[in-house]
Amino acid sequence: MSLSAELRAFYDRRQEQIPADVREIMNRAGRELAASGQVDRALTVGAHAPGFSLPSATARPVTTTAPTSTRPARTIRR
Repeated sequence: MSLSAELRAFYDRRQEQIPADVREIMNRAGRELAASGQVDRALTVGAHAPGFSLPSATARPVTTTAPTSTRPARTIRR
């Protein structure tokens, strides 16, 4: 079985476990997001992100535009 087929089977099994009313809310939110045009405004691979600052694990600000690093900034969504 290909990875694509495995992922599709997993998705289908998971959908059966989600209550119908919750599934409808999730599907509606997905449709609304798709219709919003957000995908067209999202950054693509290799695009430069706007400057921003976030606190580090030690609460010190880390700024994407700071010249102290030679490596690109990485962000992790959770």
